[in-house]
Amino acid sequence: MPKFRNSWLQRFEPLQNTRGNSRRGQAGRATTDAEEEMGRIRQVIKQYSPKDIFNCDETSLYWKMVPDQILANQSIPVREKVKTRISFHFCVNSDGSERLPVWVIGTAKKPRAFQAAGINIDNLGCHWRYNSNACVTAKIFEEWLFWFDKQMEGRHVLLLMDNFSSHEITVKDISSRLKNTLIVWLPVNPRINYQPLDQGIIQTWKAYWKRQWLFYMMKEYSRGYDPANTVTVLNVVRWAMEAWQLDLSNEVIKTCFARALAGQANKEMISTQLSRELKLALDQLATSHIRDIMTLEEFLNPADEQIMDTLESLDNIILSQFAPKAAEPDEDDEVLEVLPKVSANEALACLYKLRLYEEQQPVGNQQILKMLLHYEQSLVEKKMHSQHQTDIRNMFS
Repeated sequence: MPKFRNSWLQRFEPLQNTRGNSRRGQAGRATTDAEEEMGRIRQVIKQYSPKDIFNCDETSLYWKMVPDQILANQSIPVREKVKTRISFHFCVNSDGSERLPVWVIGTAKKPRAFQAAGINIDNLGCHWRYNSNACVTAKIFEEWLFWFDKQMEGRHVLLLMDNFSSHEITVKDISSRLKNTLIVWLPVNPRINYQPLDQGIIQTWKAYWKRQWLFYMMKEYSRGYDPANTVTVLNVVRWAMEAWQLDLSNEVIKTCFARALAGQANKEMISTQLSRELKLALDQLATSHIRDIMTLEEFLNPADEQIMDTLESLDNIILSQFAPKAAEPDEDDEVLEVLPKVSANEALACLYKLRLYEEQQPVGNQQILKMLLHYEQSLVEKKMHSQHQTDIRNMFS
């Protein structure tokens, strides 16, 4: 590692527009500049309808970490796997009508959990990428930007982003090649977070995900298993998609966009009911299986999961992009049972039972029944098409 003198660094920073921590006496000026810049951004936002105003951001998740203070505060080699990391890149518009598929970044090219279950990851509503540190590299972010721009074909949309170093580097290189997207950088303000996803959207999503993780922990402990050994990346992605697509409400999204763009301070967005469920689950684990339980705040917002714009974080992103890849990295430690392929006949039989169950209810859900009928028809057509192809091949065999 080369060593740089202070004089060199002082010349380098202004040339590269490097940002450091605001020193005392400069914070007030930074706040004023951010507010003035945000005023100009609001004038641009007025030209777009709510459905065409998007925000993207990423977060990390240590998905094997149990809420034990001892494990959180000490380095225990036996439980080093609790630091197993995965990252999620989100994008949503300001009225919640478009939640784009989440990009998930792990360390495995093809996680064994998905292969064992015979599952196509894209069918879960997300796109999978990987690197050695499971982080959003400049290369992945560039790919995501082009993908996003293609999704917006025929429209002209606004994409609000924080000026994270790796984001700035990527956009500088490709912004002129985006056809449907105008990128607007949100200002940095020590007092206010202008990023809608950081105003509570990601926090609420993560709270729903961690509720699933707590429930899974209680179930596995009751069976006599260590949940950190049995949980797989397939569980993680399924919980993540359920939280993103079903649990997170449009009202949370709209409120966070409104508060961020109006320059209001962060406010707790997790509902009282969800907080109560999380606290109850932590209390149950504390009385049965975990000696030194974390507080709810510590469990929901561990410092290690925050993605910071620091030199260390930038180093990790660069190293992830250029470091040699392992032959076949994997998130899963255990040998997994290979699940058999579900046949069309088995799927049709399950569909029939589901439809019969709903039809037998005092008040059946007509929307669910209609969906089941459509899916049943689709499966029958797929089965007939497959059978037709087999018959034709038999004629020439």
